[in-house]
Amino acid sequence: MDSKHNEQVTKVLLQILEKLAEIKLDWVLVGSTNLFVQGVNILAKDIDIVSTQKDILEIEEIFKSYSIKKVVYSESEKYRSWFGRLVIDNIQVDLMADIEYKAPNGVSKKFITIDKYEIPVNPLENELNFYKKLKRKNDVLKIRLIEDFEERKKS
Repeated sequence: MDSKHNEQVTKVLLQILEKLAEIKLDWVLVGSTNLFVQGVNILAKDIDIVSTQKDILEIEEIFKSYSIKKVVYSESEKYRSWFGRLVIDNIQVDLMADIEYKAPNGVSKKFITIDKYEIPVNPLENELNFYKKLKRKNDVLKIRLIEDFEERKKS
């Protein structure tokens, strides 16, 4: 695992949290950074933020100077959503809203604390179920890491 990269991701996450702490928006952290901040030993590749269309557009506006892909409605074989992308200090930040998966899967959240910020995160159980449903080859390691992490917590 590249700890310098995870440090950079954490630094960018704290920048995002600082700006979002000033306003009340409904959002949740998902993906590899979510796994990392909850203690899974994984490389946090990027930052994935899920929200409503209204709030994700507001987040996009706040960080518009970092936008490399405007938030637009998009659809793939596995899901459809509003999607856009930022790059902050060389870290990719994906903005997603109103995600609809082929198999219904609502995003719930819990809160963890990093520095002085309360971060809404997708529970690890939901992340695990999501990766299993997508059946992508590149998620096999994430599935194993989450399962191993959960087993160690039980011991």
